Amino acid sequence: MLKSQLCALHEQPLPRGGTVSPLSLEPGPRLTSFLKPQPQRPESLSDTLRLHASAVAALLVVTAAIWLSACNPAPQAPTADAVAGCWKQIPAPTVGAAYTDLTAIHALSPDDVWAVGSAGTPGGDLSRTLTMHWNGAQWSIVPSPNGPNPDTGRNSLYAVSGSSPDNVWAVGAYTRGGSQFRSLAMRWDGSRWSIVPTPDLGEHDDELKAVLAFGPADVWAVGSYLTSEQVDGHMVILHWDGMTWNRQPLPLNVTHTLLSIAARAPDDIWAVGTQVLHYNGKNWRILPTDESAYFDGVTVRGKDDVWIVGNDGSNALTLHWDGSRLNIVPVPAPAGQAFLHETVALPNGDIWAVGEAVDDPARRGAVIMKWTGESWTLYPNPLPDVDSRLQGVTQAGGSLWAVGSQSTEGNSKALFLRYRGEPCGGGKPHAGAVPAPQPTLHTLLHAAPQVGLHSPGSAGRIRQGQWW
Repeated sequence: MLKSQLCALHEQPLPRGGTVSPLSLEPGPRLTSFLKPQPQRPESLSDTLRLHASAVAALLVVTAAIWLSACNPAPQAPTADAVAGCWKQIPAPTVGAAYTDLTAIHALSPDDVWAVGSAGTPGGDLSRTLTMHWNGAQWSIVPSPNGPNPDTGRNSLYAVSGSSPDNVWAVGAYTRGGSQFRSLAMRWDGSRWSIVPTPDLGEHDDELKAVLAFGPADVWAVGSYLTSEQVDGHMVILHWDGMTWNRQPLPLNVTHTLLSIAARAPDDIWAVGTQVLHYNGKNWRILPTDESAYFDGVTVRGKDDVWIVGNDGSNALTLHWDGSRLNIVPVPAPAGQAFLHETVALPNGDIWAVGEAVDDPARRGAVIMKWTGESWTLYPNPLPDVDSRLQGVTQAGGSLWAVGSQSTEGNSKALFLRYRGEPCGGGKPHAGAVPAPQPTLHTLLHAAPQVGLHSPGSAGRIRQGQWW
């Protein structure tokens, strides 16, 4: 009877809105302090009785925990009947490189969607920036500039954001000799990408990981920098005022990096990474979180409705801001270790999150989750037998897009998934428009404008007929 009563209590539904106050991430003592109690010698009968009572209480707690685990067996793989439609794979353009990885996506409208990433040699050790555009019917590669040494280093884009068809921004990094990274920013003016010089941020490394564009003279970018190879990174936030990038003052106790940025308005901006920061229009402040967690994505629905996704060091993690505090919201447990990389909020209140899980060390699996007001629902992976991951998600009218990569036989290809609530069925690409034949990437990139980054000058170009 006690077991059934515990299960009944445990199965009470979560409060609407996604907040679970008892699991708030307020700073607290470390678990190790509870796992290693110091033994004490009883000095009296009362001491002995107290110890016996404590032992009995501990036994009851363990028994209750075992019963509760039986109340909630491990989640099974989702079925088509359990979800409202399924995600479908959409054909991607042929890039012509052994390694292709899409890291972010942003939609201005259903027929104006941008995706960014990089393409190059296996593992991405040598790579060039990659931008793709959806015109409502198909994806196509758009030429994009690189750093000064595209033939010998890495060039990567990590994020994209736009306020209009002629004001789209992408940020990332390139290598400048050896393994040192420098930040990279570029703007689409409606007809071409052009590099926008960024300031020197660190003596050793600096990268921009996320961007948010309100308008031509109001753009935010976040990332990190290193002053030397031996020290930890430092957060950095830049603001573009239409003429130049301005470095923003931050609290003294910020930590290593920022990975994502989102906003409800210019005076309500959130940035996340190894910490969670909020901007009220005047200054940035830090919100308390578990120092072992990192946060890869954030989306804002209102002043009291913000969602953050990431990893707690071993498993997927989602947080909800209710206007006064951050609260952990339980997530389903995909097979293996899960990492959530990005999230997006829909006007109807739905929240989507994407990422990757590892069933075994040799293969990843795309993770897709949906929050509908009561709990997270894990959606079927449309490519269950393929090594795949998702890194970006966006809304485009009545559709959702997610991007990442899929790997087969050592080669990595761009991955596009789209959700329109269509019936589930198979993991084959959606029978939609197939991209028209396109020139190889080296031809496209050869035609891309290569302009100064941190100082005037021209960047390298791709040799005709080969990648490197």
